[in-house]
Amino acid sequence: MVIAGCAFKPPLTPNVENEDLNFARSQLIQFYDFLAQQKYDQAATLFGGDLDILRGYNPDLAADDFNMLFKRACEQNGFQCLSVKQIINEEIIATNQFVFTVEYQQADGNLFVRGACCGASEEEMPPVSQFSVQVERVDGEYKVLSLPPYVP
Repeated sequence: MVIAGCAFKPPLTPNVENEDLNFARSQLIQFYDFLAQQKYDQAATLFGGDLDILRGYNPDLAADDFNMLFKRACEQNGFQCLSVKQIINEEIIATNQFVFTVEYQQADGNLFVRGACCGASEEEMPPVSQFSVQVERVDGEYKVLSLPPYVP
């Protein structure tokens, strides 16, 4: 007998993976809340990704001035430092590595949607409201690896 159209996804391993996922989710939400509240020094402690793009936008800053790199990213460089409105999907991609599909909210509570830019039409560059965010546990600490959405 063949059953078509059914997919079985095994549950997460109890406790360990669920705990890791909960901690990763919590750090992700806290990171973006700190950015939205302009608490850049606190956000920097939760970030473990590559900052080269921010360093490139701000060559006048010291490479290790994380507070100012995030401040400029959010206030001058076009990164949208918004709180998480909703997590759409969560996935454990490897031991200690997580990917979340996130929606952000604007200050008024409305959904953030990145529209077409740079002369492109909506057909050429459809609006996007869901973004992928990676979190990784390194040496027992959960770090967000993804910068906020960018709008040129």
